[in-house]
Amino acid sequence: MKCMLIDDEAFALKVLESHISKLAHVDIVASHTDVIEAFNTLQNEEVDLLFLDIEMPNLNGFEFLKTLKRPPSVIITTAYRDYALESYDFAVLDYLVKPISLERLITAINKMPKQKELPRDYVAELPSSEDPPLFFYVQSDRQFKKINLDALLYVESIRNQLKLVLTNEEVFTTMTLVDLVSKLPERQFLQIHRSYIVAVNRVEQFNHSFLSVNGKQLPIGNYYKQQVLKTLNDFVW
Repeated sequence: MKCMLIDDEAFALKVLESHISKLAHVDIVASHTDVIEAFNTLQNEEVDLLFLDIEMPNLNGFEFLKTLKRPPSVIITTAYRDYALESYDFAVLDYLVKPISLERLITAINKMPKQKELPRDYVAELPSSEDPPLFFYVQSDRQFKKINLDALLYVESIRNQLKLVLTNEEVFTTMTLVDLVSKLPERQFLQIHRSYIVAVNRVEQFNHSFLSVNGKQLPIGNYYKQQVLKTLNDFVW
């Protein structure tokens, strides 16, 4: 796994570098105290995971993320707790408050999806070796419940569980939204907010801020807006 570190404090970078050097499966591509240099590195290097401070000169961490068309997975590293709620709009893997222990860092890194997603343009060119799955199972009420993909309208993250809204029922499971979105067929399902995934063909209407599925209005998060509108506008005649 390739990672990059961004923090305007050199000492904070040294602490992270020391921790990460103990992890055999994580390689540091670059460490930057300047966000402009970091931006240039991201244009030329493959990075799977970004460790990002928030309060920095020129651009803060959130402003920096908005400049990236397709950001890597992100773990926030900051001395402040104040930005935790806002960070969810950017679908960060974790939010670490300094000082950061090795144990806490490992816990955050372990939230990375097991299989790195391929770039979208490359995935589109791959020959299909098998048809997309028609169903899957989730654990619900001490049993495994079958979910037919064509019946899945949308998914809502509620505290520590997911609510899967189907055409004829609702199913609750403790699976995480990150895990679920990484397994769903990406051409059929779209994450629109830190708390919502929708079936693309079930979207009844949309604008720049909201869309409707099965009569329910769902918000489009700022972090996801560009990709959501791009996907849906492909179907506008």
